[in-house]
Amino acid sequence: MNLYLMRHANAGLRRENSALDAKRALIREGKDQCMLMARFLSALRVQVDVIVSSPLKRALQTAQFVGTEIGYDAKVEISPALGLDADYAAFQQMLAKYSDREGVLMVGHNPNIFQFLGRLIRSEERRVGKECRSR
Repeated sequence: MNLYLMRHANAGLRRENSALDAKRALIREGKDQCMLMARFLSALRVQVDVIVSSPLKRALQTAQFVGTEIGYDAKVEISPALGLDADYAAFQQMLAKYSDREGVLMVGHNPNIFQFLGRLIRSEERRVGKECRSR
C-alpha cells in the first residue's frame, strides 16, 4: 500500500463553538492549496484507488477537490478514524480495512494526522530493526 496522508487545506480561523467549527468550509486560499496539491500528486504520477476523509466539512472538501483534480471518479469515503477525536487504534483498524488497496489518500486534521504518521514510522523502524537483528 502507498499511503498518502494529508491535512485539510486552509479553512480560516477556528471557531470556538465546536458545532460551528465542524461545519467550517475551505476559504479561497484553501481551494487554491487543493489545486496545488493535486498538481503535485499528478506530477508524481500518484495513483489513488480510494480516498478516505474525516467527516468534518473542511477535510471532506479537501478530499473532494483534490480527488476531482487528480481524476478520482469514485465517492470519497468518510471515516471517524480521521476525525478530530480519533485515536491511533481506530486509525490502525481503518488502515487494515484498506490494506488490499494500492494507493490510499487519507485527509484528516492536525495534530492527530501527524501523530499517526509518527507512530507508523516508529513501528516500521522497530519492525525493520528486528528483522536486521535476526539476520
